[in-house]
Amino acid sequence: MPRTKAFDPDTALRAAMHVFWKDGYKGASMQTLLDAMGINRASLYDTFGDKQALFEQALTLYLQEAREGMAKRFAQSDNVLEVFRGILNDAALGTFRDPETKGCMVVNLSSELTRCDAKAQDAMTAHNAELDRLFAAAIAKGQASGELTTSASAETLAGLVRTLSSGLNVVAKSAQNEQALTHMVDAGLAALKA
Repeated sequence: MPRTKAFDPDTALRAAMHVFWKDGYKGASMQTLLDAMGINRASLYDTFGDKQALFEQALTLYLQEAREGMAKRFAQSDNVLEVFRGILNDAALGTFRDPETKGCMVVNLSSELTRCDAKAQDAMTAHNAELDRLFAAAIAKGQASGELTTSASAETLAGLVRTLSSGLNVVAKSAQNEQALTHMVDAGLAALKA
């Protein structure tokens, strides 16, 4: 008869996700992961596999939640510009106000894992492509309604928004004040306005 786990695997995976998000793959020690997850080494290997397998599952969870969160924002509002304001404010001010200044897990890991973890890089590339499609569809809707500029294609503007969001995540980690970040968000949004 199989033994019942003395921990919730979903809760443990979420804890691991936060460690990888904060410390990166290389910076996340096994002991830090075990402590955060509240499990022992045998339970980790039995449930998740090795550190690499745990990381892949944690990254998958993060990417899934990020995509669902973005899609939900657009589904709940017809004001495309304000949805993008929320996304960019989260990138900038969310990171600035976070005591751990985690920023975006994808942005953090992109610089850490480029060229050394093809599977993770492929997952993040696919995620970014999905965000670009989601953003482009919203931008096309905003262009059709006259809310957003038609001076560039929806796909180009989607790439601009994602790039700005990524950059704000990085800059916010060492920003001195919120006002400068807010001005950057406003400038980015001005480029989208009709």
